[in-house]
Amino acid sequence: MSMRKALCYDPQLKKYLGFTDFPDDKPSTRETDHQLLATQILVFYVVGLDGKWRSPVAYYFTNHLTGQGQAKVLTDVIITCQEFDVNVKVVTLDGLAANMTMVNVLAANIKFPEKRPKSIPRRARIKIPQQTEADRMR
Repeated sequence: MSMRKALCYDPQLKKYLGFTDFPDDKPSTRETDHQLLATQILVFYVVGLDGKWRSPVAYYFTNHLTGQGQAKVLTDVIITCQEFDVNVKVVTLDGLAANMTMVNVLAANIKFPEKRPKSIPRRARIKIPQQTEADRMR
């Protein structure tokens, strides 16, 4: 999900909000040069196989996360789900380049079917009657 860049200070938490955040990152107490403002949110949902229920289990503020970073975060989410006796059967994703890199990093074998036909069938010649403007006027 995309979001607008913004930075605000939370006095109760005593930290700035709006930076990218990951489990390995240190909590930010002030704006520094190496911290980036988040432009996207990566959300993980757990959905029942029957589709009758779903629940967000994790979200991260990101700024164009790489496939390697996504692989680490996805692995952490799956391990945490297993700790709570949630058995992850399927991971659903779209075909973005970062997602395909994540799949390769996780050593998953995804093969896409060939979408182009091997041979193009010849069209049968159909005679289409042609009329000129003069023929239609008669």
